[in-house]
Amino acid sequence: MEVLYRKYRPRTFSEVVGQDSVKRLLRRAVSQGKIAHAYIFAGPRGTGKTTMARILAKAVNCNDPTEGEPCNKCEACQQIDAGSFLDVLEIDAASNRGIDEIRKIRDYTSYMPVHGKMKVYIIDEFHMLTKEAFNALLKTLEEPPSHVLFVLATTNLEKVPPTILSRCQIFQFRNLTEDEIYERLKYICSNEGFRSQESALKLIARRSKGGMRDAIAMLEQVATYTGGDVVEAEVRDVLGLLPQEMIERYVKALRKGDADEVVHIAEEIYRSGKEYEVFIEDAIDLLLEEARKGEKGAAELASILWNLYKELRYAPDKRTIFEIKSLVLVARKEIPHDHMEKIEEEKGKKKEEVEERKREGSEVSSRTLKVLEYLKDRGNMAVYVALRMSKIVEQGDRVVVEVSKPFHYELLHPYLDQLKGLYKNLAGSKVEIELKGSSEPAESGKNDVLEKLEENERDIVKKLMKLFPDRIRIEPD
Repeated sequence: MEVLYRKYRPRTFSEVVGQDSVKRLLRRAVSQGKIAHAYIFAGPRGTGKTTMARILAKAVNCNDPTEGEPCNKCEACQQIDAGSFLDVLEIDAASNRGIDEIRKIRDYTSYMPVHGKMKVYIIDEFHMLTKEAFNALLKTLEEPPSHVLFVLATTNLEKVPPTILSRCQIFQFRNLTEDEIYERLKYICSNEGFRSQESALKLIARRSKGGMRDAIAMLEQVATYTGGDVVEAEVRDVLGLLPQEMIERYVKALRKGDADEVVHIAEEIYRSGKEYEVFIEDAIDLLLEEARKGEKGAAELASILWNLYKELRYAPDKRTIFEIKSLVLVARKEIPHDHMEKIEEEKGKKKEEVEERKREGSEVSSRTLKVLEYLKDRGNMAVYVALRMSKIVEQGDRVVVEVSKPFHYELLHPYLDQLKGLYKNLAGSKVEIELKGSSEPAESGKNDVLEKLEENERDIVKKLMKLFPDRIRIEPD
């Protein structure tokens, strides 16, 4: 029995799912007789690169093409579909990557087609050719005979030398959307008589990651297992996925901070024999769906779980990592479910700080708060603390800073010009800053401090003050 992905392989450009721009350009090139001598089809696996190459091979050799489409009725079309057409040669570069194989192709290009109009060479995964093989292909690609067409397919365009790229027309294939894959799966189920559930087909489309071949292979696997009943529960079982209900419980447990439930779910996954990273991937899909519906905090939690997913992929003990990271997430309450509440709480704290400063006699405006927040965020904590411990009075375009400690005076005085610049840049205010307070501690206070020291300590301090007059300061409590 023929497998489904071969049975439903497109035979014309119009049957190919997606890739509309590629189909349109190739049809037009065939209908106008402006076929290039070499094409590169680049894109993810299972998106139609080899299929499109075969359709192009049929179109250029078809005896009766219609608007660039092959007729699929003539001898050339039927033989190409059957893989028996002598003038179309498919090569897997992963297993034929050496210079000898490419030399044979180069030699064969000098011969005229046996049955068709053109000789077509389809080289799959050609980025895996050796450096010597690429060099052997260069001259042939640049000036091939008029009866030769090269179609080079690759999933890794970055590995292809620029000298090869410059000699070909490049077509980029994209991942198919979930809706495109769903519609194709629905069509196949209808033709094959499968009883399908919409949620099951959408789950297959999502798990295929944009590849049609993978999606059809999953569909056939499920249909074979169930006897033609494609339902979500069976899809999850066949593909190694856990029930949706368990995924929802896990996300709920994270949001509620339920450590016992998280541990219980970790045990359930272990007993089921399923993969932890697949479970996390499903949880991320659920959160992204919630985020699209406007659920607050869903995207942030999905981002956190994505980091856990990446760590699980290569972890030797996946269960331990899953439990530890999930419990840390719960214990620290880093759950974005109450993200807005935390923001409001922070706003409340800042408001209380402003009110407290007002009660202390500082008339701090929003522009001063911006300056303070900037200093704090940039890590200039010395200046930030000095300003916060000072009394700030604003009088129009004049800001008076009354310092209480001489050390703060010396710290802020050289910074006045920069503070003026911050007011101007952050708040759009051109202000003059006046610094009030003494830069020298009271002499009586200094003497009082010295008197409190022991005699030997007092002598040491006096000597240090003489040696380092600019660094040693004595301030009264």
